[in-house]
Amino acid sequence: MCTVQRPSAVGSKGGRTQFCSDSADQKVRQAVSNAKKAYAAGCYDEAVQLFTTAVSLGGDDALQLCNRSAALFGARNFEAAVRDAIRALALDPCSKKAYYRLASALEASGHHTLARAACDKGLVLSPCNSQLLSLRATAEARIRALDASSDQMVNFPHELLTECSALLEPNIGPGDDGSDSAIPSNQAGAGAASSAHSPANVEEDILQDDAAYCRWCHKTANALYAASEYGQAVAWYTRAIQAAEDMSRRRAQEAAAELSSDQQPDTCRFYSNRAAAFLSLERYSEALSDCKMALALNPTEQKASLRGVAASLQLGEMGCSVEMVRLAEQAASCELRDRESRLSSLSVGELRSRLREAKSDAAGTGSVLEKGELVRQVAEAEADGGLAPLLGRAAAEVAAMAQRVGEVEAMARRSSWDEALEHATWLAREYPHHRQLRALRLAALLALQRSGEAHQLCEELAEAHPDAADVLCARLELLLRHEGVETALAHAALNRPPPGAADREQFDELLVYLQTVDKTLSRAQSLLQQGDASPAVEVCCEGLVLAEAASPTRLSLMVLLAAALARLARHTEAVAVCDEALRMRVPMRDDRARTPSATPTLQEKLFLRRAGCFLALRQYAHAVADYRSAAALNPKSVNAAQGMQHAWTEMKKASIPTEQNAYMILGVAQDASAVEVRRAFHALCRRWHPDKCNHFDGQMRLQAAMHFEEAQGAFEKLRDAEARAAYDDSLLKKVG
Repeated sequence: MCTVQRPSAVGSKGGRTQFCSDSADQKVRQAVSNAKKAYAAGCYDEAVQLFTTAVSLGGDDALQLCNRSAALFGARNFEAAVRDAIRALALDPCSKKAYYRLASALEASGHHTLARAACDKGLVLSPCNSQLLSLRATAEARIRALDASSDQMVNFPHELLTECSALLEPNIGPGDDGSDSAIPSNQAGAGAASSAHSPANVEEDILQDDAAYCRWCHKTANALYAASEYGQAVAWYTRAIQAAEDMSRRRAQEAAAELSSDQQPDTCRFYSNRAAAFLSLERYSEALSDCKMALALNPTEQKASLRGVAASLQLGEMGCSVEMVRLAEQAASCELRDRESRLSSLSVGELRSRLREAKSDAAGTGSVLEKGELVRQVAEAEADGGLAPLLGRAAAEVAAMAQRVGEVEAMARRSSWDEALEHATWLAREYPHHRQLRALRLAALLALQRSGEAHQLCEELAEAHPDAADVLCARLELLLRHEGVETALAHAALNRPPPGAADREQFDELLVYLQTVDKTLSRAQSLLQQGDASPAVEVCCEGLVLAEAASPTRLSLMVLLAAALARLARHTEAVAVCDEALRMRVPMRDDRARTPSATPTLQEKLFLRRAGCFLALRQYAHAVADYRSAAALNPKSVNAAQGMQHAWTEMKKASIPTEQNAYMILGVAQDASAVEVRRAFHALCRRWHPDKCNHFDGQMRLQAAMHFEEAQGAFEKLRDAEARAAYDDSLLKKVG
């Protein structure tokens, strides 16, 4: 197991020294976020610059160096990509991602042998890593096909090739200290267990005999496991498995005869024992994978079943746990029948031995050897029978865990989130890798609106399970909720679960959803830029339905919707959209939320849009207030300053009293008859009476009430002949 820790200081986190201020840390996060967006968009040179900014501000960080290596790889700068990967490995020798980045750059640059060696080093840390296995197969195929010709190879400086060669020593061969060079230097120290079994101390005939070499690797691994050197044990078990598989593949290609029992490598036991080492290292996914491989080779391997129960319980795969218990029970029944057969053989053997001893004293030695062999068989049978209590405990633990998780799920269904969080957290202390418990804890934190704790939990889980699809999905959902679809897509572009990983389908579905929301947002922007306001309204409404839980994305869609409605002169609806958008609580992690900028923020755009709508509705006081709010957000805003000046001018004009002509209000001529005046008034009443306008929104009802009051006042002046004559006289005097 890797014991070299990442460099840290007081207050450090994640291998990066925390010497920068809060503002610098904010700039680092912003640079990383923008770099991921640029990488997702294929702008690799821009991503390299932004990752460089993050590294320069926040200090060397293995993860950011790996990300920059990926961006350099995309920009076809393989030499710089190799250097960044080597720097990342110097900071974190156990980084699987760094080995993958190094191998990718070496393979793409034509250094296939070094790429294969980098894959081998990474596979020592993660033997089941699908990306490393696939890349190693590619490098191996090109080496065999002699594709690594000089005209296809990128020339690296000699010092860089020397550094790579020193880092990627051969998998088989003694190192400077006599230990196996395939095991990282920080894993050395098994003492006599490792030095006694180093290849330098192996006889040549063992290295030449494939079957003997498999058994020797397995024996070495067992010795390391007994010495609690689990990381090195994994490496040697892996060698035994690879040697056995290569041996079987060669035999199949040569169409050779079947191997005898003493020549046939016990690959099933290799997988089962490596699973035990993985369990000791708390690498439960790889342990479960090895148990499944062992059981595929031999379904009656009871130890593999029991180890599979332990691994699947930790991972929360309850269905797999039940299946493993069933296989263990079947294997136990087979072992029991075999044990009874051995005991029966012992009785017969003892009788035969006594008969031979009675007949001939010279046969005494042979009878003792025969009896010793039978005694050994009985001891093995009794050891196998000792697994029965373990099987009983495993079955009980599976049933108890299923019940406990079921109780927490019932709490979640009742929306008892505080209680569900408390119980799930308590169980997670014993089962920290349990998928269902992870999902329940995150769901409870989100339901309780404790977003900060949810983000922290996601970061901890992502560090512990970098390839777990469910953790990545939870991280993407949090980014979607709090930072928008663009940030979530950028994160997904750099962090993808390996093919065939558990919950990969969930990740693929979430990725399709994110891409659909992003396309809807882009389409709405494009329609609005083209002047197609009506289709833009429909697309924005469609996007609001899709992005129901994504507040930042909904805010962007609402800004576009308000602009489209304003262009269609639907100002009252645009004001309502702006009201709803301004009531939303969206975390502003952008520096523009606090610093004046030439580019308006979404909140500033909403104030400006609503002010323009108020101007069109002649509500000048509200328009002035909104322009003032926009100017407070950005004192350098030219639009806010000009709009406020225009709104003040219009408000002053509206404050000058004007005489209303009753005939013009009713829409009749001055010589109209009393009947025509009454008909005109009734027509206006049918249009503007409050009872006729109940279905209008608030602003429209206010306008209708104003028109109705004007019509009533005009009709009062023209109701009867005496009042009308007095009104006509007043008009004549004003004209004269």
